[in-house]
Amino acid sequence: MNEIENENDKITEYAYAKVNLLLDATDKRPDGYHNLNSVLVPLNIYDTITIEKADQMSYSCDDESLPFDSSNTVVKAVKLMKKTFHIKDNYRITVNKAIPMQAGLGGGSSDAAAVMRGILKLSNIETELPYLQMLALEIGADVPACLAKKCTLVSGIGQVKERLDRRFDLIFLLIKPEQGISTKLVYENLNLETCAHPCLETFMNEWRRGNADGVLKQCGNSLEDSTFQLVEGLADLKQELLDCGFPCVNMCGSGTTIFATGKSMSETLEIAEKFKGRYPFVQVTTTYPAPLSPSAKARHDFVRRFLGYDI
Repeated sequence: MNEIENENDKITEYAYAKVNLLLDATDKRPDGYHNLNSVLVPLNIYDTITIEKADQMSYSCDDESLPFDSSNTVVKAVKLMKKTFHIKDNYRITVNKAIPMQAGLGGGSSDAAAVMRGILKLSNIETELPYLQMLALEIGADVPACLAKKCTLVSGIGQVKERLDRRFDLIFLLIKPEQGISTKLVYENLNLETCAHPCLETFMNEWRRGNADGVLKQCGNSLEDSTFQLVEGLADLKQELLDCGFPCVNMCGSGTTIFATGKSMSETLEIAEKFKGRYPFVQVTTTYPAPLSPSAKARHDFVRRFLGYDI
């Protein structure tokens, strides 16, 4: 699949999900927001965003529960791009969702990033990525990292500190219960004195050494305690995945998805079968990009077609 499909006045962009391998909430700012250190890794699960020039603005989504009001990140991205770059064009924007909402997988942020990239290409505007990432902070904290589609270290309220060239080919099992939760509520309930504080320095030392096992041992999420208090059964789901033998099990961002990683594809697929039917979202996937050999591509196509997984 091509990254971008373009037909002059129409473009399709792919908005990739993310996991936070590490998320440390360090302190609360005077403006009420929290400063973070976080490492975001893109995944091979994506929403599909089609942007087409039109006489007037319109938005649609295959998930009718998604509102296109002033709080929607896609709407915010369009307004920001038109204002910043003095764009007169209007667009018909279609969002096909594969990333669940309120999951901590960055669906809204990645959708906004995809819209920003697509509008730039349709308008033949070239700009530096750091400038675009600075603009993206006006939409949300994860949008700057999602623009890069690479492993990224962020700090503060989402400022990109470093794009991480080294990457690890990891296999993830993602499980989300029916209930989602708002990021605002999670942070309001956060206790900085009692929550986990994974060590960024140790994590990055292992990352730069290329020690995948060491990286997985240092993963963690400050927001877990808060979310586990608010969402019944989520802590039990994490423990069940730990009992399956995964070396790394954590919550994704501020949402209710739990990720498990560190096992082979065959082991992960076998374990995933135990959770299908119990939870509405059970996905096996890999880090993005994941180059596939011909045999791996055949296995990928088989799994997607017959088992319903995106690997």
